[in-house]
Amino acid sequence: MRADRLLSILLSLRAGGVTSAKTLAEKLEVSERTIYRDIDALSFSGFPVYAVRGVQGGYALDKHFRMDLTDVTLSEVKNLLIVRSPRPLSDLGFGSNQRTIHKLIMNLPGSRRAEINQFSKRIYLDSACWFGIHDKVPCLTAIESAMKRNLQIHIDYQKGNGKIISREIAPYGLAAKTDSWYLIAKHENVLRVYRVSRVQNVKPTGQSFLFPKDFNVARFWKDWCRKFEESRPIYSVILRMNPENVPELQINKSRIQDLNQGERSLFRIQFETFKQAEREILSLGPKAEVIQPADLRERIREKILQSAEIYREKAADRK
Repeated sequence: MRADRLLSILLSLRAGGVTSAKTLAEKLEVSERTIYRDIDALSFSGFPVYAVRGVQGGYALDKHFRMDLTDVTLSEVKNLLIVRSPRPLSDLGFGSNQRTIHKLIMNLPGSRRAEINQFSKRIYLDSACWFGIHDKVPCLTAIESAMKRNLQIHIDYQKGNGKIISREIAPYGLAAKTDSWYLIAKHENVLRVYRVSRVQNVKPTGQSFLFPKDFNVARFWKDWCRKFEESRPIYSVILRMNPENVPELQINKSRIQDLNQGERSLFRIQFETFKQAEREILSLGPKAEVIQPADLRERIREKILQSAEIYREKAADRK
């Protein structure tokens, strides 16, 4: 990812003129110290990046410099050009990156330009939920503003059970999963995660906090997600079903164990609750048979018989 960041710095300096390390750090979501190291690396590699002193100072790229991207591989450029769903970033007020993409393409050798242009039109990553379901996050901008200035905030937060709690927190970072924003913040010396759509109100306290130099939101988020998934309750079920139908289950793959091979294999599925297991298995219809536990098997049998009785009655009425 560092190569991507160095290229982004060069493009930013070429497009924006004198740019401060703070602005580059905010744009690339890294620390200012990382930007200083990257600038040193670019200078050491021969790129004419120079410092501009003064209040409006920062870093700039020699205006006569022409970027030579002949050493950039097609796979590296394609990774940069894949269009991502912009909705989470639009919540923060960021626009499309199409202008940056266009600048990058224009600096490519002619032999590669046509292929990259075609590729950029053919791949799209959509992180949005189906049916337009999108969390409303009216407090996101206020949270992000306080986060950038390292200011503590007072929030009113609605828990999953509907209860409203008030807390004073230090906002460390934001993470978006599909279309939902989550806030990582310290409360009473413990890092916690809050769903931003449940934040009812935000008030700055006027107090600043010291942001830890070793904190990395991506590293924290991946570790937190893993622990969260492992902490979820488990209701173990054994199903007999065709392997090709397993992907229809709306459940994490790590909670599915294939017990044997064959046309209709046995699978141990770790659902969270009895209700979830009932709902998911009924949605499969005749594609799955409950082997264990006995109470779930009986519940599924009763539900199927009830459905069959309803349709029998309607068929009899039509005769």
